[in-house]
Amino acid sequence: MHRELKRDTTRPPAAHPHGQQMRSDRWRRYYNTARPHEGLGGAYPSDLYRRSRRPYRGPQRIRYPHGWVVRHVRHNGQIKWQGRLRSIGEAFVGHPVALRGQPAGIYEVYFQRLLLGTLHNRDASGLRPAKPHRLKPETL
Repeated sequence: MHRELKRDTTRPPAAHPHGQQMRSDRWRRYYNTARPHEGLGGAYPSDLYRRSRRPYRGPQRIRYPHGWVVRHVRHNGQIKWQGRLRSIGEAFVGHPVALRGQPAGIYEVYFQRLLLGTLHNRDASGLRPAKPHRLKPETL
């Protein structure tokens, strides 16, 4: 599918973004309504699509356990921790991360239930990778 999309919509590319969007929209309509799919037994995706009955409530507020230190990641991917800027990652800009203290001045850094890495008091470096793991839902 991706090879066909690229071939049909970008070669040659449109002269401006609006024209490129029109090409992509036209291709998507064709792909979903006028082209049978082998993986769907010859049916069209538009024939099988059903709108969800569940209302969309937007993203849920991120909550961390009582006692964890929460910091919001700045526009440059850093947080301020113990008077220093520490790099967490630009992927987390604008989101809260939580720090959970461990022995020997080490802090685990979490985004929701996912361990991102550790910060160490003895150096001013950024986030150190840690073996990834997820907390159990009841922990949060």
